[in-house]
Amino acid sequence: MVILTTLVVAGVSSWGLQFISISTEPRDNFGAENPQLVAFENLESNFSRVENIFFAIAPDDGKVFTPRVLNIIESLTEEAWRTAYVNRVDSLTNYQHTYAQEDDLIVENLVEFPDQLSLAQLEEKRVIAISEPLVVNRLISSDGQVAGMNLDFSFGDAGGDLQEEASEWALKKKADIMAAHPDIKVYVTGTVMISGAFSSTAAKDMSTQTPLMYLFVLVLIGLLLRSYAGLFGVFVVTLLSITSAIGLFGWMGQEISTMSSSTPVIILTVVVAHSIHLLVSYYQSIREGRQKYESMHEALDLNLQPIILTSISTGIGFLSLNFLADVPPIQDVGNMVAVGVAFGLIYSVTFLPALVYVMPNRVMPSKSIAVTSMNRFADWVIKRRHQLLMVSSVIAIGLLSLAPMNVISDKFSEYFKDDYYFRIDTDFLDKNLGGIYLIEYSLDSGVEQGISDPDYLNRIESFANWYRQQPEVKHVSTYTDIVKRLNKNLHGDDEAFYTLPDSQELAAQYLLLYELSLPFGLDLTNQLNFDKSSSRMRVSFAAMGTPEFIDIQERAKQWLQANAPEFSQEGSSLSLMFTHIGIRVMMGSIKGALIALVLISIILVISLKSLRIGLISIVPNILPGMVGFGIWYLLRGEVGMSTSMVLGITMGIVVDDTVHFLSKYIRARRDRGLSVEDGVRYAFSTVGVALWVTTIVLVGGFLILGTSDLANNGDMGLLVAIVISIALIFDFILLPPLLMLLDRGDWVEEKNTLGRAA
Repeated sequence: MVILTTLVVAGVSSWGLQFISISTEPRDNFGAENPQLVAFENLESNFSRVENIFFAIAPDDGKVFTPRVLNIIESLTEEAWRTAYVNRVDSLTNYQHTYAQEDDLIVENLVEFPDQLSLAQLEEKRVIAISEPLVVNRLISSDGQVAGMNLDFSFGDAGGDLQEEASEWALKKKADIMAAHPDIKVYVTGTVMISGAFSSTAAKDMSTQTPLMYLFVLVLIGLLLRSYAGLFGVFVVTLLSITSAIGLFGWMGQEISTMSSSTPVIILTVVVAHSIHLLVSYYQSIREGRQKYESMHEALDLNLQPIILTSISTGIGFLSLNFLADVPPIQDVGNMVAVGVAFGLIYSVTFLPALVYVMPNRVMPSKSIAVTSMNRFADWVIKRRHQLLMVSSVIAIGLLSLAPMNVISDKFSEYFKDDYYFRIDTDFLDKNLGGIYLIEYSLDSGVEQGISDPDYLNRIESFANWYRQQPEVKHVSTYTDIVKRLNKNLHGDDEAFYTLPDSQELAAQYLLLYELSLPFGLDLTNQLNFDKSSSRMRVSFAAMGTPEFIDIQERAKQWLQANAPEFSQEGSSLSLMFTHIGIRVMMGSIKGALIALVLISIILVISLKSLRIGLISIVPNILPGMVGFGIWYLLRGEVGMSTSMVLGITMGIVVDDTVHFLSKYIRARRDRGLSVEDGVRYAFSTVGVALWVTTIVLVGGFLILGTSDLANNGDMGLLVAIVISIALIFDFILLPPLLMLLDRGDWVEEKNTLGRAA
């Protein structure tokens, strides 16, 4: 009945897997109330939402202005215009160059019919391009060796699959051009490509990491248990836990993002520990000569309480990720894993014992070398407890002091590994053109047609010039550059008139004349709103860390407050959103971890019925996370959005080893009347092997996350593996000496007192 009921429950829950979808939208990483997201959406509502793909074309000889290269750019530009959902294409060949011809304003493509241009004419085009503020470091590098092309897409509410199709089209064009011209390199990036990269990594992770983790776990457990029945039981329990948890969220219409795509591996990793503890005890008893019923009864009696306690503590730890309200995918990870742990608890103490019990047992009585080794290790720890306590305390304090020295820094462009195509292409763009680090501003005049007011234009120009003086800035795009160029053109191309007009009527006439001369699709709707009351300024930067990016943003905000308070704002962009999120995640993670620690400690005190042991348990529970961040400072020195959530993840997991060790220790002291030293020996002999194995499984599982092309998942997995390893070390060499130092009470007397009170 237990087996049948479990399969029915798991089947109904798992049926929801068909409703799970993968999110490809980068902004889904942010909560609806995130201030940077709100600012970004407000800007898009003023100027319309666009997604972009950016091509960079780099000939090996560094010569862009040749007929062959310009023909490639022209051909790609024309094809891009015919591509679905593209509403604007900007390239060298269709850049609207203006100049004066007697009394006429000429507006034409910068480059047309490249094959018909002489070397002198090509050189003239090159000089114009690298001298034009709206072009240099955007459509051409400052040295003229790399050309850029920007495609704006408008998917409306469709998004999703359409973005993936556009991404695949861009990658195919890149491959086709490079195949036809081996001496020309093509790089492609942009928000559409980011969505495609997130989608492909999420799909790849879900299809490769879980099978890889299963292979690792099954091989390890097979070597440990040496039982096909136990191996099959672990496989089924973990599989049902994963499919039940994620299927339940499928029924709720949840989406899997790149970050939450690691959830199956995490559920498998934390749930398998329950099965290991139960089966190690079961087969250990079998090898000591007991029968199946007696062995399973004893295994459940020995492990039921610690399994329940560790499930509760692990669930609390992952639920603490809900304090990271600004990052829904992290909340999804926490909630899905917590539900997976709940299913794992139920299946481990009901379905697993029933399944293993009814299956044939081929394990024969024998002497356990592993248990003998743990007994020797226990004697070594007891003998050297004073030295171990002192050395481990000094090392812990030393590493703990390094933890606050980590710098919170999220580099948006480095979310993917160095060898991933999107990272390679984005790094090239960042180095040679404007980069993808942006701050955008919606500068509102407050009145219709107000963008032609000379006072408005001068304040924008002053702001743009301030930005251009900052060393981090690579390009500033603003409407005033167009106005200055038109003023020069309409004064016979006299450089002395490359200034803003001092008449609103004149500025308005320039705008009207220019707009009437522009071809379809290349108007100024990307820079001006509908009623001409606002203009858009876009500033691009080289890649930088969180402190530097926030610093330049704050400096700009202060400049606006001091010089143009009516424009005062923080600015917005996708890269700015990701920059700020790391700080919020760290603050929320610390808050959630502290609350989780308090709740877990209270539960341990109540469950273990000992305030003294509950307080002692805090030390090995809180130290691993803090010491882990100290080690991380020595390895990297920077924490970001993914590593910030490690405190919440590990807070519940590291408690598992402590709970299992203390539950066995208390059983020895309270029920068997053993001394402190013998209680420590009993704990090592009954649970030591299982703790080693579960730690190896946990560490291996989180290290497997490092196979992801998403560098964030790899960093998170590595740091969690470090913390879990430290937790086992502390539980083996710090916790026993603490018990022998602080637990000198008479447990038998306490038990009798509790009994009389009851």
